[in-house]
Amino acid sequence: MIDIFVHSNISAEPRLDKLLTLSFTMSPSSLGTEQAIRAWGLNFQEPSKIIEDEDKQRIEYLFQLILSMGLAELVALQYARVIYYSRGGLFAQAVVPRFK
Repeated sequence: MIDIFVHSNISAEPRLDKLLTLSFTMSPSSLGTEQAIRAWGLNFQEPSKIIEDEDKQRIEYLFQLILSMGLAELVALQYARVIYYSRGGLFAQAVVPRFK
């Protein structure tokens, strides 16, 4: 989904608004595949690493988007993490987040 926004000519604020609207209005059933992959990653290293990398990429995108709106780096990073981890209760409570 991020690819749609990365290559968009829309400015940061409407892009963030659109991304949040899409993310928070997705049906729970649309998260099923991601939940299954995250559950698998709890017990196996390879999917766990892929999940970790994907989470970092998503948070980095949010961070850069928020940072481009003029917020300080620390604040932008905190907002990015809060937004990302609150999305769907971190995928409908499928996984306990791995904060680092």
